[in-house]
Amino acid sequence: MKDSSLDFKIGIMSVVHEGRPPFGMQTYFFEDMVKSMKKWEKNLFFFSPLTWSEGNPMIPGFQFINGVWVQANSTIPNLIYDRAFSSSVKQKHALNAFRNHLAITDKTLLNPFALANLLNDKVKFHSFLQEKSIATIGTYPYSCIKDPLFLDSIHTSQLYIKPTFGSKGKGIYRLDEKSDSLTLYDNLGKPREFSTYDEVLDYLDTIIVDKEGYFVQKAVQTALIDGAPFDIRVLVQNYGDKYEVTGKAVRIGKSASMTSNLNSGGSAMPLSELKDFFEIEYGYKIQRLDEQIEQLVLESTHFLEKEFGAFCEIGFDILISKKTGPLIIEGNAKPSRWVFVKIADYLSSIGKDNQYFLERRKETVSVPVKYGLFLHNNSL
Repeated sequence: MKDSSLDFKIGIMSVVHEGRPPFGMQTYFFEDMVKSMKKWEKNLFFFSPLTWSEGNPMIPGFQFINGVWVQANSTIPNLIYDRAFSSSVKQKHALNAFRNHLAITDKTLLNPFALANLLNDKVKFHSFLQEKSIATIGTYPYSCIKDPLFLDSIHTSQLYIKPTFGSKGKGIYRLDEKSDSLTLYDNLGKPREFSTYDEVLDYLDTIIVDKEGYFVQKAVQTALIDGAPFDIRVLVQNYGDKYEVTGKAVRIGKSASMTSNLNSGGSAMPLSELKDFFEIEYGYKIQRLDEQIEQLVLESTHFLEKEFGAFCEIGFDILISKKTGPLIIEGNAKPSRWVFVKIADYLSSIGKDNQYFLERRKETVSVPVKYGLFLHNNSL
């Protein structure tokens, strides 16, 4: 292996956002990334694929030099860290066109397209997990809900209806079946009563326009934390020679909410702060639960690498079922790290040392650059 050379460059792609120039809320993430790997600040090129002109090998963008964003131009780097999200159909088409260009020009994605596409398709991802006998939740195409016997066929009286590309908990519904009625809750917990299953379907037809953009998922029996749902975000990252669990965080939703989304007012705390809760509600010693979670995500990581090749990172979302223990409910190819800041703030608010989670934030934002360096050094 040769030493890193001056031609090392990672292209970090996102979408320009006027709210906090140049890349909206991700700007904080990118600034922390550069600060954590300051030696390489001139080798990190940030750009929006939406500014690309087809056939042009150059693209305008930015660098974060000495704490200041400066405009720059570059050829499209050979290593790409994809952090681009689309907010419209037009943007989605433009991003797909650019990603197709990267594929045909043999650029290396820190997270391969095929892996990201699998994680985006919640039904296919859960099918993949089930094929590998990895603990997960029954997940089905939205079209299945049209069958009046669907709930009986999957042995549940509670079902979640979710948008594939939703955010902040928006567009999520929960259907509860009782002996004489059905109740549909929106993401704010507001109920609507129905007498028949057909009435539910007719109503869903009026509020869900993009049926192909939705999927359905069985509910899992879990405990609540002060009346609120929770999940556990587990970040698995690749330094090049090994995958590691680089962080875990319990995300807790607002009371009576349907999700544990931080952007919707949720909170976060360390697993260790909830040791009494897990022992009382689940009968789990915290060390045993921690070990089972790590085993679950690293086993999944092993199968995903075997299928798609090496990748940089995945944020796994875990539910703790009262019947079966930890379950993977989702995998995210573009995970955020804000949760570690939220935990640090929480610990500070109760007078406890928060340094570990501040360090987790710093370390986890640096790993994509470290992984990119590994790929560069081993391709020379």
